[in-house]
Amino acid sequence: MQQEVRTLTSTDIKVVTADKQDALGALGTTGDNRLFRYAQVGSSQVAAGMCVNSPAAYISTTTTVTVTAAVSASPTSMSVTVALGATAITYNQYAEGFFSVVSGTGAGAAYKIKGNTVGLSNGTATFYLAEPIAIALDTTSKVGLQVCPWGGCTIGVGAGSSADNSRVAGVTVVTVPANYYCWIQTNGFCVVTSDQQATVYAGLGLVLSNTGTPVPGCVQTANGTADADKQGIGYAYANVATTGTKLVPAYLTIG
Repeated sequence: MQQEVRTLTSTDIKVVTADKQDALGALGTTGDNRLFRYAQVGSSQVAAGMCVNSPAAYISTTTTVTVTAAVSASPTSMSVTVALGATAITYNQYAEGFFSVVSGTGAGAAYKIKGNTVGLSNGTATFYLAEPIAIALDTTSKVGLQVCPWGGCTIGVGAGSSADNSRVAGVTVVTVPANYYCWIQTNGFCVVTSDQQATVYAGLGLVLSNTGTPVPGCVQTANGTADADKQGIGYAYANVATTGTKLVPAYLTIG
């Protein structure tokens, strides 16, 4: 599915609304080629200049998510029923997320989810797709289910190598009330908040705060060894000391 890139003005990127006005994840660009994604924050207000993380909710084959009946490849095949294993899901929990076939027949295909039915623990749920099944599925097909990466975004901290690390989805450019929709920046010049635990140096990479007492939503200078497995957020444009100004001029490279 081809999605048009939105042209955004300096006013557009500062608009926040209680109602959804675009597709989550829609890509927008300003005249100077800064990039933004349309997103929703979670149940807590987020200040400007904060990194927000994609929700981590993902169901994989470890919970035996398996297609329950064969589905042919057809322009009209746009729903799939799966056995959920031990994980229950709510109505439309995975709307605008992704349905990926990770093994068995049809492995390697991924589809955007339009919505889903309620699914009880050890029960089944039907997923309605935003695009038709391109490669036939059968009961050997195992799937992964990912909630929308741009819905319910929250601030958080980086984790260690032995733990799951939340993906930074973007940086807020205005204060966003709880559950509101907004544009978050992913590429180009911006300002982002430092955790102030160490000086940030111009030209060095930035990662989500993860050492000392990690500060949710903030960045720190990447350590070339310890942070080699962390998501790079971008790099600093100026030296910012551990005291005083918290906002770091930066160039984002989130994508």
